[in-house]
Order: sequence, then structure tokens, then C-alpha cells
Amino acid sequence: QIRQIFTRSFPEVKRVVNPQAQMKHRLAQLRGSGQAGPAFAEVLARVAPLVSRTAGTRVRYVRYQQGQMELMLDLPDLQTLENLKNRITEDTPWQADIKSANSSDNKVQGRLLIYRKG
Repeated sequence: QIRQIFTRSFPEVKRVVNPQAQMKHRLAQLRGSGQAGPAFAEVLARVAPLVSRTAGTRVRYVRYQQGQMELMLDLPDLQTLENLKNRITEDTPWQADIKSANSSDNKVQGRLLIYRKG
């Protein structure tokens, strides 16, 4: 049963030697070790409600690597991007920085980088 669950959960793994140990290792990777930064699910759970409550904002993509989350967003204006950045920094244990912002057709496309404070 463990082997079946493992292969369904991680279909990219072709060689299953010790499914129980491999499952523990993969789950630890998904949770994040806390060393490099927060786990993806932890950041997403705290940041997603803030983004969804920001009127006129649409998420283009989410990237997560080495404890940092990058969001590409469409927003109504630069002030909305700045307000969202400040809300994330104030309301979560993470820092948000604006990496880029481009304005065209009365819309703003902005990139936020979210990472552990300190």
C-alpha cells in the first residue's frame, strides 16, 4: 500500500527502493526544512488571502525556490502593489519586496519577492 500511495503521489520517481523512507524524505522536502526559508504551503496559506482581498488583482504566476516565493501580479495601479507589499510585510512573518513594476494600458504588472524576515 505504501508503494502504491508513493507512486501515485510522486509519479516522477521511477526507482522505488524503500517507499516508506522515500516518502518521508519527499514530504520533508515539500514541508521545507526551515533552514532555507519557509515552506511553500506555509507562505501560500498566509499570503493568498491577502492577495485575494486586494481588489482588481490577478495572479499571473507563482514561483517558489529555496524558501522564496515570487508572485507576478496584474494590479490596477502602483499604489495597490505598494499597499499589498506593505500588508504582506506587516501581517506575516515574511518580508515582501517589489522586484519590478511595469505600467501599460491603465494596469500594472508587478513582481513581488517574499522571503523570511531578518
